[in-house]
Amino acid sequence: MNIVISALLAGVCLLVILHTAWQMRMKRTTLNPLHAHKSTTLVTGGCYAWSRNPIYLGMSGIQLAFALYIGSLTGVLAVPVFMLAVARLHIDFEEEQLRKHFGLEWERYEQHVRRWL
Repeated sequence: MNIVISALLAGVCLLVILHTAWQMRMKRTTLNPLHAHKSTTLVTGGCYAWSRNPIYLGMSGIQLAFALYIGSLTGVLAVPVFMLAVARLHIDFEEEQLRKHFGLEWERYEQHVRRWL
């Protein structure tokens, strides 16, 4: 049963990551979060309509899927640690850059869409 749940979770998370990358490509904007100044468009549809960070969310889900698959309680407990580290080390900086670059558009988006879910 673990393999089925793990495979489904990993598959959905991989689809979220791929769909998000596709959305960015279709909007012809950068996928590199460290270069927010190169962003041409604030993407707010698709996966971005329900999470401001769908790629990081997908990565966290894949980590959880693997931990469940191998039956690792430590791995499961590491997921929120990973999410906290990503939030503090990457997302805070990235969102500040987007706030500077997109101003009110970003602020409106940030008010309506949660960081994770």
